[in-house]
Amino acid sequence: MRNAGFGALAGLAGGLVFGQVMAVIGFLPTVAAIVRTESPVVGFAVHLLIAAIIGSVFGMLVARQRELLFWGLAYGMLWWFLGPLTLLPILLGRPVAWDVATAQALIPSLLGHLAYGAVTAAVLALLSRGERQFRPGLLVRAPAAGLLAAAVLGLGWNGLIVGALVGASYAVIFGDPDEGSGPALIRGAAFGFVWWVLAAVTISPLLDGRGLEWAPAAVRTAVASLPGYLLLGAGTALLTCWLGAMSRAVFSD
Repeated sequence: MRNAGFGALAGLAGGLVFGQVMAVIGFLPTVAAIVRTESPVVGFAVHLLIAAIIGSVFGMLVARQRELLFWGLAYGMLWWFLGPLTLLPILLGRPVAWDVATAQALIPSLLGHLAYGAVTAAVLALLSRGERQFRPGLLVRAPAAGLLAAAVLGLGWNGLIVGALVGASYAVIFGDPDEGSGPALIRGAAFGFVWWVLAAVTISPLLDGRGLEWAPAAVRTAVASLPGYLLLGAGTALLTCWLGAMSRAVFSD
């Protein structure tokens, strides 16, 4: 019950983020059609209820897992397939279409589901922080690792800022698990993907005045920056791990 409760709260947080996206792309009336109305307010309420329910299921499923971000992304993708591609058409009395054209049209929904999974996993990690180690020095090591990774990759001044933000958010969400390089690389690459969706696909177009460009063409254009974000996330996690091992080796008795 504790894991289900934490998962429901985390799912609500993820649902709030995803709900804002659905409002922008005009998908809330489609959700409201489940209860035979077209009101966006009702659609948002139904969406939050669903987000809390599947969040509670996620909390129970990953109770013994450590790589919550990876599982959150996978869970979000699973519900993209189960939700708008499968269950929603059935509930609305439409035929299920598992084809390339339908999947391409639902790319904004896919990115929204990935954002839901990432936020849900991050909030769940914060709620269960009592079981995780956190050292104050991590707040210095992780941003420094992000800066160093961005400098090595030659990402420029903007990249250095993003690197510091990646490191700081990595410290807050994951704490200091005191583990090997392999798990850190896996988590870091997944975290880099989340930052690609957040920074390159979402925040950058909004700051440039282009709006929320989650259309297939815009995503294809942003793919060029995806390897850099994956390497930035993986490098930040790996350097954080190495700096932690170095500090423990130097300062421990």
